[in-house]
Amino acid sequence: MNIIDFTEALKKRQQEKEELELSEAEAIEYDITDLALSIAGEITDAANDLGYPIGPDNDKFAYDILLLVESIKSLLYRALGKEYPMQTITEMMFELSDPKALLNDFFEIESEE
Repeated sequence: MNIIDFTEALKKRQQEKEELELSEAEAIEYDITDLALSIAGEITDAANDLGYPIGPDNDKFAYDILLLVESIKSLLYRALGKEYPMQTITEMMFELSDPKALLNDFFEIESEE
């Protein structure tokens, strides 16, 4: 089983962050990117554990992982009330007649597990 390990990348980014004097916006970008990479790593680890072999043996996974990371970053920026380019893309991709109902259903399902 091939597992993509983001641990080293996250450690390197944390070290870089500590070495740089960052503006508030740059610090937010670092934090959001770190969290998005961590979440993406957890998702790929869980997928591998469930028998979905996501790993470096298929170059096409890079595209899916980048989309996953960008989607997570978009969600986190939206949570902060900030715009992010991926938000426009997802709003064009999905036509939602009742986004509030979708969110209520999603969070009710999550809270029951």
